[in-house]
Amino acid sequence: CKDLYLSEKVTQKNKIKSTSFGFEGAVLIVFMCCIAVFSSKNIFCFYVFFELSLLPTLWLILRWGNNPERLQAGVAIILYTVCGSIPLLIILISSYLWFGTPEFLRIKLRSQDGLKHYRRYAGLVWVIIVIGFFIKLPVFFFHS
Repeated sequence: CKDLYLSEKVTQKNKIKSTSFGFEGAVLIVFMCCIAVFSSKNIFCFYVFFELSLLPTLWLILRWGNNPERLQAGVAIILYTVCGSIPLLIILISSYLWFGTPEFLRIKLRSQDGLKHYRRYAGLVWVIIVIGFFIKLPVFFFHS
């Protein structure tokens, strides 16, 4: 009986070690994606790492979420954030096409007048960019 108890205890320890490694690995990947987002010079690398952070976040929700509706929450977060950031991608692509470079510094140097190259759509472009970032950031009124 004592051997059975000890073998169950060893199994539980191995299970805890394997689940904590997956959790720590996912958190580490999210951390590395955040570092890559804020240190990228290219607008497309910025966007890719911005979206890539969703995968380990989904893994964290599905694997370690306590709620029974975690599958529904995982699907909702993926659909909501990807669909919400598509307008941001369109703005980044149009900035690339307008300025001819994907690098932040060159875009900044070429656009000293701000969003005026969008002419009458400058206000709309600004709103789309802000809403795209608010959706990616957990801002209260922009999440369900």
